[in-house]
Amino acid sequence: MDLHPWPFVVKRRRDENTSLFDDTQTISMTLYYKVAGTLAGFSFVASLIIIISYLLIKPLRKHPTNLVFWLSICDLFFSFKFLLTSIIPGSASLARVEWICYSQAIFSQFWGTASISWNGMISLNLLFNMRNPFVNTQSYNLWYHLWAWGLSLTTTIFMIAFNTNGYEVISINGDGTCWTYDLWQLLFFAPLCLYFIISFVTITIASIRIRTIRTQLNSSTRRAEVNTPNERTNLLSSPVDDLSQRHIQEENRLYFVVLLRMVVYVGLFVLLWSFPLVHRTLTITHKATDQESPNETPLQYLDVIGICLQGLSNAVVYSTNPSFWRLFTRKIRHVRNDITSRIEHNISHMQSNRVSHLSEISFGSDSESETSTKKKRHSSVNNNVGESQRIDIIIRRYVISCIVSGIIDNVEDITRAGRQFREVMPSDFEEKLDSRPIRESHQHTFTDYAPLVFMRMRQTAGVDNETYVEALEPRNFIENLGNQKFSDGRSGSFFVFSPCKNFIVKTLTVDEAALVIDILPKLYQHMMQNPDTLINRFFGLHAISVLHGETTYVAVMENVINTRLKLDRRYDLKGSWVNREVGRAHDEGSQGMDLDLKTKLNLDPHTKSRFLSQIRSDSEFFTRLNIMDYSLLLAIHNVTSGDPYDTIDQGPFHRRTRGGVLSRDGREVYFFGIIDVLQLWDRKKKMERFFKVYVRNKSKWGVSAQEPSIYSQRFVEGMTRIIQ
Repeated sequence: MDLHPWPFVVKRRRDENTSLFDDTQTISMTLYYKVAGTLAGFSFVASLIIIISYLLIKPLRKHPTNLVFWLSICDLFFSFKFLLTSIIPGSASLARVEWICYSQAIFSQFWGTASISWNGMISLNLLFNMRNPFVNTQSYNLWYHLWAWGLSLTTTIFMIAFNTNGYEVISINGDGTCWTYDLWQLLFFAPLCLYFIISFVTITIASIRIRTIRTQLNSSTRRAEVNTPNERTNLLSSPVDDLSQRHIQEENRLYFVVLLRMVVYVGLFVLLWSFPLVHRTLTITHKATDQESPNETPLQYLDVIGICLQGLSNAVVYSTNPSFWRLFTRKIRHVRNDITSRIEHNISHMQSNRVSHLSEISFGSDSESETSTKKKRHSSVNNNVGESQRIDIIIRRYVISCIVSGIIDNVEDITRAGRQFREVMPSDFEEKLDSRPIRESHQHTFTDYAPLVFMRMRQTAGVDNETYVEALEPRNFIENLGNQKFSDGRSGSFFVFSPCKNFIVKTLTVDEAALVIDILPKLYQHMMQNPDTLINRFFGLHAISVLHGETTYVAVMENVINTRLKLDRRYDLKGSWVNREVGRAHDEGSQGMDLDLKTKLNLDPHTKSRFLSQIRSDSEFFTRLNIMDYSLLLAIHNVTSGDPYDTIDQGPFHRRTRGGVLSRDGREVYFFGIIDVLQLWDRKKKMERFFKVYVRNKSKWGVSAQEPSIYSQRFVEGMTRIIQ
């Protein structure tokens, strides 16, 4: 194997009789290795701290912190090579040994590529979150792993394969150790350039967001000095009061800090890796032009400094997260208190030796109870602290605050104009109100679709404007975002309950939003003619566009299961039977499906007749709209108290007993409503049916994907079967 010399220290051409390393080179490389090893040692320790804290502190083991964890593992192994090289005596001459050189190259290529790949995934994840904070990027984790490890393994195999086939791929590289040589360095630096592009785009968009938020904060601060509490501000749409205004300012400040930290995180990655990129490019350029390599001592050292400081820089930025230190110190405090408690217990046990058995049992019981209480409290606090600095949650809270403020603004505008009293006209279904909540910077646009139509639908359901505005008040709404989640369905839509639990704010796809607008006239008519409808009611359709971000569509809907009673069982029922069983998970508390429902609903004859009649009416309505794949959400409360469950005579028949229906024998309360009503019988569903029936050989009558008329018929039959 012909090992090429270290480009930096060699100023003369080498012939076959020239030793690879002379005394000057050895001294230079020894100093060079010491610098590299020292910096790599810092990175090694810093990466190790991140890994240990991630494994020990449970609240940190969440997305996207898991990306930093995998990056730290790669940095740990990547820095280990330089650390080991600086420790082993005579490392400079050992690079001439073929198997050692090969080992260094393989180690560098795999862990180096993995390291920059995870940096790239962090940048990409941040970009996804900024463009659409309602995308569940946690579902991308598998793809992140496949790309990072797959690319690292593939490029390493290519390097080995080409080197063993006569190509001069592996040699002493710009960092003073063996790695890819000459143009073969593209196996590493081509992916690096790709990640640079992603990082530059991310930094640009984040910087614009930071400047926008700073403008909002400055503008809001100036106006707060002269505005009355209820006066409109430029921060968002129109805070309900001064307290809401201050709360939204705090949300923006938090968003600003988190974005700034992420920009520094990505920026350091670009800065540190730009030194090796420039140095290797210049080395290849001089060789291609057959020029003597200039004295590149400063650049050579910047090369290795950039590489060896990766782990340390990541750890430094990571440690600036306030939640990290709070969780870390809380963990240390918890361990210290636990040790102190054990010591005190042992001392107490020895002092009361005569009643040791009794004392131990009593103390153990109290200790267990106290420990259990502490664990619950720590779990709740840790979750809040851990999530308070997550970039996706921060951005999501920011956008939601814009949405609910925009909704309140438009409701109040319509109320002030007195439009809520006039009849709905055909033109109202096409009305679209656009507003710019941030007038000075023009960064956000809020759109309210058919506001008068949805207002009338709310009024029909017994929801007045005052109740609606109070439920969506920004400060209270944002403070109660603990119930936000992504749906379990394939759409992965995001939804969150209002603090009062009466409403759900749910994201829609572009196609779903277009479908709501398209069917709105018929949906409105059906709601007006069927006050007992089981269909989940829509109370608003909105969109918000953020600069350099996707337009987010959200619908405000009623909560079909709105009760303070304990729900013992929940089911999602379609009337189909293929893949409609959860099994053991349902027994452990998960929502069940059709085949998990082993008992029948015990309704009185009158309620049963009204239930089935409304099921038929709603199903026929969906058939006319070419809609299928809807389901009945059923929840059951077991009556264990001796208190009577009074039934009122107003409202829909299925909401008259604490928001549900009391069973005939008075032992259960049923809550139900038809949900997921925005799926057309389109090409995608037809292909799904074809695949399941003709490829997977499933029952053509039992699969969920059915033509709307058949789906409707089966749905009615299925709901009939679940009732006694």
